[in-house]
Amino acid sequence: MKAIVCTGPSGLSVEDIPIPEHKPGYVLVRLKSAGICGSDVNYIKGEFQYSKIPIIPGHEGAGVVEVAGDISEFREGDRVIINYVSSCGGCEYCKIGRDNLCDNIELIGFDRDGTWAEYIAVPEKSLIKLPDNISFEEGAISGCALVTPFHAIKISRLSPGESVAIIGLGGVGINAVPIARMMGASKIIGIDIYPSKLEIARNYGADLVINPLETDPIEVVKEETGGVDVSFEFVGSINTIIQALKITKRGGRVVLVGLTKSSLSLPLPDLLFNEKAIITSIDHTREDLKELLELMERGVLNFQNTISGIVDIAQVPNLINEMLSGRYGGLRTVIRF
Repeated sequence: MKAIVCTGPSGLSVEDIPIPEHKPGYVLVRLKSAGICGSDVNYIKGEFQYSKIPIIPGHEGAGVVEVAGDISEFREGDRVIINYVSSCGGCEYCKIGRDNLCDNIELIGFDRDGTWAEYIAVPEKSLIKLPDNISFEEGAISGCALVTPFHAIKISRLSPGESVAIIGLGGVGINAVPIARMMGASKIIGIDIYPSKLEIARNYGADLVINPLETDPIEVVKEETGGVDVSFEFVGSINTIIQALKITKRGGRVVLVGLTKSSLSLPLPDLLFNEKAIITSIDHTREDLKELLELMERGVLNFQNTISGIVDIAQVPNLINEMLSGRYGGLRTVIRF
């Protein structure tokens, strides 16, 4: 099979390697589509460390079952998506439905070989059936780009009628706009430096969009709302985290989603005297993903505008170089096999 292999920081190549062997408890999937996420790029350039090298990157994927075990609930030809959060099912967190915090977690595409290949062998519990009316491309990105903001908004305890600011309208943050609207947000403010992303946020239902290169978002948000009830930070930069804290009203919540290795000195007086809460959000649970797919199947949520490009596997190294250099202006590019 053809696969993308990472051998170290910025070392990517397309290689012909053996198809993974099928073993008990695992299912062999022929992938039809895989997403390319900003977090993949962060790992490829060495900001974060893979658990093994060489590795096949990629954690978003959808395809069809090629081989399943005799007692498996899956059958050859079933449409499935990969749930990259591979949990043990037996620890205290898994037992209470917080499997994203599993004590024995393994992340497909980071701790074990991922989805940038024609085939993948994964534990049966890492698969969820993909409804027939959802494309493989949308199915692939549901595993991170869509379910990550879905999880973040759920744990934010957003109530109908509350105002929301979304900082960072990239391939993950942009999808928080329609999800927040569906969950009852009264006013949605999108903040990003790219005009094309601000326009998509408008199309997704944002009431106001702000380009920080043109105007101060803190002043605009305070003038428009006096401060939002909930702010979501999808960038992972110190500047935007501070921005999120400043635009959130007294008694509000700040949800941190963007990956970062930076340390932050918190403005404790502002937090303490104004009773602001900081919530951190990581990955998603299996139930989050199943719930999201049901909403997509029913047509309650549609994310087709998020997919900004489709490439074949041979084009991936060049695309990653474009992303590493900062020349990439899309939202979510997917690989079609």
